[in-house]
Amino acid sequence: MTLSYHQGKFMAGYIALSRKKGDRSAKCKQTPEGLILDIASDGRVIGIEFLDLREETLAGIQRVLTELRYADAETEIAPLRRMLAVAS
Repeated sequence: MTLSYHQGKFMAGYIALSRKKGDRSAKCKQTPEGLILDIASDGRVIGIEFLDLREETLAGIQRVLTELRYADAETEIAPLRRMLAVAS
C-alpha cells in the first residue's frame, strides 16, 4: 500500500494487488464509493486507488477485496482504519 501526502494532508492511496510479470493497467473502472480500479488486459483487478480517507472509502475497499476473494480484506485495511481513527 502506498499513501501520498502533501503538506501533511492526505492526497491519495494505492493498494497494489497480485500481478503477473508485465501486467499493466489496460483500463480503469470507478466504483460507487469513488475507488478507481486498475484492470489488467485479461480483466483482473491489479490495483485500487482512493483519493479520500473516509469510512465509506474503507467499506468500499473491503467490499472490493471481498468480492475478489482476497485472503484477508480486514487485515489489508487495518492500517487505514487506524489512520482514520487518529484523524477523527
